[in-house]
Amino acid sequence: MSDARAGRVSVGDVVRLKSGGPVMTVEATVGDGAAICCWFTHGLQRYNATFASETLMACDAPETWPAGKEENG
Repeated sequence: MSDARAGRVSVGDVVRLKSGGPVMTVEATVGDGAAICCWFTHGLQRYNATFASETLMACDAPETWPAGKEENG
């Protein structure tokens, strides 16, 4: 895992915004120091957005899907 605390992230890192928010996975990095991240809502709707890597911090990956939700549905 890269050092997200120092503003460096790698594809596959599990991160969250320093200001809070959902746990996200880094999908890609962009040459200007940005990270494209994806995350899911409790309804399992997928979202993605680009963030400056300096705004992200490393965090632990969740161990399970949200309560009551199936992995495939």
